Amino acid sequence: MSARAVVGSVSQAAGVIALLALSAPPVRALSSPALATRPLYSAGGYSPEQPFQRPVSVAVSEANRVIYVADPADHKIIALSLQGVHGFTIEVGKHFDPVSAAVGPGGRLFVADRAAAAVRIFSSSGDIEAELPLAELGEGEPVRVGRITLDAAGKLYLVDQGNCQVLVFDENRQLKLRIGRRGAGLRERGVETR
Repeated sequence: MSARAVVGSVSQAAGVIALLALSAPPVRALSSPALATRPLYSAGGYSPEQPFQRPVSVAVSEANRVIYVADPADHKIIALSLQGVHGFTIEVGKHFDPVSAAVGPGGRLFVADRAAAAVRIFSSSGDIEAELPLAELGEGEPVRVGRITLDAAGKLYLVDQGNCQVLVFDENRQLKLRIGRRGAGLRERGVETR
């Protein structure tokens, strides 16, 4: 399917952006002044200025009109306008491994960072606001951060690949539920288990 054939929601367009980036050779051109003024992608397809090495997740904030692309190979999150124009880049350091991104209430960006075994929370402008450490939550195996999502109420759902479970946090980032294989034995600590 070509980029021209896709008509529909923002999530479909974001999926096409990710697919186009995966099929293109890795080229780093974040410092190019041209990126600030023209789209990275057009109806014609791939642009040689694409800034991704290996995008793995995309999150869209329609309220802030931003597409966030997680690129763990390059240790960064790239923020683009809905038209594909580069806005800013979130770089925490070489040990930043963003494997999933989700937009929460107020347009805040939640990033699952596998290297830190944490969820990092950023403002809509890319400033770090908080961190939810996960390392001590492992049951049997260390938490291996996977995909995340948030619901409309602000509950955070995180896949723990190391323990074959889903961790559910309330809007105050308190663990409320474990769903999956290694969730047994938590009732004594006040955490519901299924």
